[in-house]
Amino acid sequence: MPDNFLEQLLAAKSAEEETKILLKMLPVNISRAAWAVAIPHWFNAEIIAILLPDMAAQAEDLYVQLQRQSFVEPFQDRGHNIHELTRKRILNLWWHERRPEYRRISESAHSFFSSKEGDIHAIEAAYHYLVSMTFDPEDTISRWNRIASQLKTSRQYALVHTLIQNTREHISGGRVPANMEGLVSQWERSFAKELVSIGKQHQKKEDWTSATEILDHAQKLYADLHDEKAQANILIKLGGSYFQKELSDRIFRELEQHKAAIADLNRTTVDSYRSQANLLRFSPSGRMREALSLRMGIIEIDPEDFDSHLAIVSMTKELDGNVPSIYMDKARQYVREGDWYALTCLESVCENFDLAFEHLKRAAQDENFDPAWAWKDPDLQWIRDTPHFLEIVGPKPEE
Repeated sequence: MPDNFLEQLLAAKSAEEETKILLKMLPVNISRAAWAVAIPHWFNAEIIAILLPDMAAQAEDLYVQLQRQSFVEPFQDRGHNIHELTRKRILNLWWHERRPEYRRISESAHSFFSSKEGDIHAIEAAYHYLVSMTFDPEDTISRWNRIASQLKTSRQYALVHTLIQNTREHISGGRVPANMEGLVSQWERSFAKELVSIGKQHQKKEDWTSATEILDHAQKLYADLHDEKAQANILIKLGGSYFQKELSDRIFRELEQHKAAIADLNRTTVDSYRSQANLLRFSPSGRMREALSLRMGIIEIDPEDFDSHLAIVSMTKELDGNVPSIYMDKARQYVREGDWYALTCLESVCENFDLAFEHLKRAAQDENFDPAWAWKDPDLQWIRDTPHFLEIVGPKPEE
């Protein structure tokens, strides 16, 4: 190491200059490789050979040597990467001092990752395309839409956040046109709306696990967009799913944080009110009377809403020990024909136990019957502690 190394570091006027000096102190081939592998988010010997074709024969050895450097760390199961802060500094140096070469290497990286199978490779290819020699803003949106279609097929929704984060990395570094931020936000909002639609479809199918996962991703996208009203609306929809699989304390706490936004939402739809009522009924702080009031409001909007009439009967009985006949009669009037599970709940609340078990037998034969929920459903609490219930539903699942 040269004698004036410390003097050069002390004289450096920026973090980027310090990094440049440190890289210069490495052997020439290792230094050149370190510059190149900072461009992708991860690297291995194959990637080194692509980025530096004139050094392809040394790729395996360079990969071993790079792993010994203090600024390199393992990256998931794909290889290694340059530490985030060091990588950021190197990319800034690339852009401001060696831009044409940076674009050429990014072009090679784009071609390489585009040739690979898998969503994560498509996302990495899209990242390199943004600063390649052939970048086209309109084509970028088309690429993102194709990736979005792939992710919806593979259900790798979490990778959407990676795509957006990677793009914003270039935006913050000033390496793409100024209008890219608007394009990213527009695309992100559009995809969030698609996820909400997909999540609602899963709710209708009573696929609560999928609905919760997808709506959770949509909520994170709206959080990234700083759209508090949309976040709150998603949380309400999430409540409809968590109601079916036991309320998540996290969702309830987040809803509490968005009270002001929720107050501004148009909550006149029965679905929104129903989801909120479910959240309140299962609140860890005990807000069943608030849920009861909200259910009363629902039937003012939709007098034929069976679920609300049944919920009013069930909650009133649980709270006060009596069954209000007017709502019980309405529940009987509007119960869905052939919905054996709903009929089971109704007869359970009304303590017509023999009839409840007859309906439960039929309900249990449906492929969509959920034994785990039957063990938690408050409408079945009056028949649950019986051998007959255990015989039909099966043993209680372990928590």
